[in-house]
Order: sequence, then C-alpha cells, then structure tokens
Amino acid sequence: GDAFDLPQLSGTAALDDADSVTALEHAEAAQILRSGSDGHYRFAHDLFRQCVAESLSPARRALVHARLARNLASTGGAPARIADHFRKARLDHDAGDAAAQVFDFDTALAHYRHALLLGLDARAAYEAHDRRFKLLHHLYRTDEQLRELTVMAELAKSLDDSAAPFELANKRARTLMNSGRIDDAVAIALWVAD
Repeated sequence: GDAFDLPQLSGTAALDDADSVTALEHAEAAQILRSGSDGHYRFAHDLFRQCVAESLSPARRALVHARLARNLASTGGAPARIADHFRKARLDHDAGDAAAQVFDFDTALAHYRHALLLGLDARAAYEAHDRRFKLLHHLYRTDEQLRELTVMAELAKSLDDSAAPFELANKRARTLMNSGRIDDAVAIALWVAD
C-alpha cells in the first residue's frame, strides 16, 4: 500500500499525536508496519492492510476514508490518492441502496445523509439527494421531499445537464399534486409545458 506519515493520520484516528506514535511504534515492533528514514510508514505486507480494512465496519471504513481524503488534501497529498479515498468513502451509498432494497427506508435515508455529510462531488450529491427524494415519497414525507428538490435544484446549476431543471419541475409538480396542492402543481406543469 501507499506510504503514510503522522500528519496524514492526524484527525483520522481518535488518538492524539503521542498515542498515535505509540500505536505506530507497537505496530512496527510487531512487524505489521515498516518505517522509512523519511518518517513514512507502510504495511509490511498487503495482507496486514487488508485485515485492518476488513476489521472495520462499513460506516467506520467510510469515515476513515473520508478523513484520510481530507487530511491528504490539506497536506498536499497526491490527487489520485485523495480521489480514491473519497470514492471509497461512498460506501454509505451502497449501504443505503441495500437498505432500500429491503424496504428499510429510514436506515437508507440515514446512510445517504451520512454519505452527503462526508462530502461528495456535485453529481454524486445530486444522486444521493434524488435517492432520498424517492424514499421520502414512500414515507409520505412531502415537506422533506420538497426540501430535497430545492437542494437538487442548487446542485443542478453546477451540472452540465440541460434536462435537470425540467425533470426537477416535473418531480416538484407531482409532489405538490400528491400533497393536495393542486394549483401550485398545475402552475409548475404549465411552466414545463411551455
């Protein structure tokens, strides 16, 4: 795996710097990690890295990847490594999809919210809000659906998708119609038709 140092780990683990150094020294003494003369560490074997990664719950693994990505970004890390950690942090998207498939909508909503809190690019954030919008429909939570649409409209401004405003207007009209706000729904539908 890639080499890392103490500044890159700062803020990733729930340890202060002194405890982090102690943990690194213990891992090195156990020959799990190797340190270089430049102060960087790396796993002695990829199996050790895999064991550590697999011992974490999906939510914790996503949190660690998000924190590593932010730490790497603030310490001048390689853009490819930063992007890879942000990509891996999106595990909450997968967990949300899995929960939605078994109709555990509240859990799915929480996973998508967590993915959004970790920081996603505009396209991924738009998709996460869209998934939340659809789940909220199943739960008859219209006001929350309308809030999701408002956020999606802001995100859509940064996307190269000329159809997005019309799709969002259509979703807003259907949501208003379902909530009994017929006049508002018709006004939006007429705007889309023009």
